Amino acid sequence: MDFKIVPGITSKQVRQLLKYSKTDSQIKKYTSDSIRFKNMESFIRWKRKERMIYSLVNKKGDLLGIIWFGKEKIPAKKFILTIIKKEFRITFAIRIYSKIRSKGKAISFMNKAYELFTKSQEFKLIKNKRIWLEVSIDNLPALKLYDKFGFVKVTYPDKKGKVFMALTDSKSVP
Repeated sequence: MDFKIVPGITSKQVRQLLKYSKTDSQIKKYTSDSIRFKNMESFIRWKRKERMIYSLVNKKGDLLGIIWFGKEKIPAKKFILTIIKKEFRITFAIRIYSKIRSKGKAISFMNKAYELFTKSQEFKLIKNKRIWLEVSIDNLPALKLYDKFGFVKVTYPDKKGKVFMALTDSKSVP
């Protein structure tokens, strides 16, 4: 199966995203996508928050994964590492859907999307460029992936079992 990474998301892919958010057991277990992408209206509200979207697609243009970067400051938490909170103004998320999950595509998808994003005009306009994410502490494949990419845990798990991770090295500010 051939894959490619494309900026943005088509109407067809949005419909697939909405479906996966309701039917993919891993997405339902570890993310808020069933609420975030409940319907087209909720997707439109979410997208208005200045998201940079990259889609992983097959030859037919079917959605196999999605990555987004968004302008959003890291929320106040008790941090286990010393970070300068005001520098972390970009959030990150990745979803790999069941058709290709566990096939080793996530890290190359992340690397390429990161490269495209950090070369974009939108990225250049952001003053504080450090990147953070939120992940379930029991989502071991995601934790391993984020660690491999260079993210480190910066909070203890909260009551919902979520931790924040951040790119704290030079990779986060090209």
